[in-house]
Amino acid sequence: GVRVTNSSSFTMEGGTISGNSATGSGGGVVVASSSFTKTGGTIYGDDADADLQNKAQSDTKGHAVYFTGDSTHYRDTTLGTGDNISTTDFSTPPWNQ
Repeated sequence: GVRVTNSSSFTMEGGTISGNSATGSGGGVVVASSSFTKTGGTIYGDDADADLQNKAQSDTKGHAVYFTGDSTHYRDTTLGTGDNISTTDFSTPPWNQ
């Protein structure tokens, strides 16, 4: 999928991230000490049809999105077009589902 590292940033406003696998964390998107914001598009998780799934090594490793920075947060299930997510706000879903 997408790997965001080295204090960089990634903003997703549309499109699709699907059909990826990781031997560790973040099948769809992995963010390490960087920033990520999604305001549109779809990132498939482990609940999608097999040909669309993003898969991480195991559950809680972020099939859709995995973030590691000051703390660790993940999203295993699909984030659709109406699901906004940001590495600046971990207080409410859609994190850790």
